[in-house]
Amino acid sequence: MRWYLIVCTLLFVACQQPTAQDTEQEVNDEVPSYDMIIELERQLVTNASDGLDTELAGRIVEMSEEYATANSGDSLSAEILFKAGDVARGMRAYGKAIQLWGEVWRSYPESTQAPFSLFFQGFTFDNDLQDKERARHYYNLFLENFPEHELVKDVNELLATLDKTPEEILKEIQERNK
Repeated sequence: MRWYLIVCTLLFVACQQPTAQDTEQEVNDEVPSYDMIIELERQLVTNASDGLDTELAGRIVEMSEEYATANSGDSLSAEILFKAGDVARGMRAYGKAIQLWGEVWRSYPESTQAPFSLFFQGFTFDNDLQDKERARHYYNLFLENFPEHELVKDVNELLATLDKTPEEILKEIQERNK
């Protein structure tokens, strides 16, 4: 009799509907879709006038990494990671942005986002982190890897002004405009 009650109890528990917590866990374990991430990005941009929603931005970055990991051969992964880098930079998570952009140009060198990713690595070191040596490194990598890209002229100008003060740059501009 006792054995019969145990079996019935186990069958009863096994046949129950999943709870909200169980369903939420299953949803959380799913790999985010491209459309889900794009929708969250749209929400982030739509609500930008209220200030940056750092919780939503963080979710976008996390979901983008999950998507790219699950879809490493998918060309959309480069786009998703590139945008996630931009979101991370907007959150002032500069290290994360640089890491995401590095993943783009290393893993997807043929993507249209690859040169921009390498450029933004240098630009972030230059403008946000004030690390001129690393900026120089990434700008030079850009020139080596994408010598025909439309940003080459801009990168060369940035390299030329990297060690100059704003006053020196202003003086050069004024002299050119004479």
